[in-house]
Amino acid sequence: MGWLASRLDILDSEHTYVNTVGKGLVFKHCDEWVAKHNAEIAALMALFVERTTENFEEKYLLPGGGKLQRLTMGAPATAVKRYGSYTVGFQLNKYGAVLAGDEDTFGYMSIRELEVQIDNILIQDLNMTRYRILVSLFENDNLAFTDPYRANAPTTVTRLANTDGSLYPPKVGSETEAEDQHYREGAFSVAEMEDANPNFNPVAILVGEIAEHFGGIGTTGRNFVYFHGTDQTPKLKLFTDYVPAEQTKVQLGDDTARMRAGWPAVPGTIHGVSSGAYLSEWAWMPATYGLCILVGVPAPLIMRVHPARTGLGQGLILVSTDEHHPVTQMHYKHDYGFGCGNRLGAAIIEISDEQGAEAYAPPAAYAESAGA
Repeated sequence: MGWLASRLDILDSEHTYVNTVGKGLVFKHCDEWVAKHNAEIAALMALFVERTTENFEEKYLLPGGGKLQRLTMGAPATAVKRYGSYTVGFQLNKYGAVLAGDEDTFGYMSIRELEVQIDNILIQDLNMTRYRILVSLFENDNLAFTDPYRANAPTTVTRLANTDGSLYPPKVGSETEAEDQHYREGAFSVAEMEDANPNFNPVAILVGEIAEHFGGIGTTGRNFVYFHGTDQTPKLKLFTDYVPAEQTKVQLGDDTARMRAGWPAVPGTIHGVSSGAYLSEWAWMPATYGLCILVGVPAPLIMRVHPARTGLGQGLILVSTDEHHPVTQMHYKHDYGFGCGNRLGAAIIEISDEQGAEAYAPPAAYAESAGA
């Protein structure tokens, strides 16, 4: 039984028609299902999105640095305050879909068919949201965005740290602010990957890039997750320090190292641990690229939505149902955009088989210039 038939308490959803039940009641339950979808989308975004904002740009505040002052008896310290910030801009774009049909189409539309039509829109929303998250992470060039909601005011949509002049808090072991680059180019092929050589180990390269700001390298350290495609899985499983995840259907031998249960809930399939990071094979990762993220610090992205006072709604919503005989249209929309806030909490590598390869370039599928 499908979700809509279950809510309507209908056993035969193939031969029960929308008009028989009543459009008002049916669309009410569709709205409730979309709300559930929005809650699931929010849970999936938790790893990549720190929070939502209604602002078109913000100052992202940094904690500063330095040492406490040495005091003498009876003398107070001089007042201090944190310092350092950079401006973060956000896109806000419109995405949507329309479910339309004439009176005959809806007259002969079964409850089951309406279910799959709505599910198709939910799948499209999930696919677009995931796509925009990955574009916002893989694209390394900041974007000049003209905001149509603020009289075309300009702002700059920032990416992960990309040596654009922004200064970041001192690395562990230093007290000096500095620029940084979290888009790396590996001058080795996937076939040449190995953990013995740190220069040929994409996991170690990205874990080190992030850990220099937060610390915590090691098997008992912080939760780093390395996402990769199917092309890297066989090589990663050959790493000498690779420890496989224990599957529910497989009992590993007593003399076999096991990865402890309780790993982070993340996209893809976590199959093991190596170089201080969980390894997750994710179907949406492009070949020859790796993405590493540190769980437990603010997620890299901030999601912009419409201010509540505008009444334009947030998440995927049914904007209107237009009935102009003989055609009925159901208009769905989802307005949002992303920008990087914590530009240090993730890092990306492009694995190239060319020695002295050029600088990092985003995968064609997730370049901002690809559109959408």
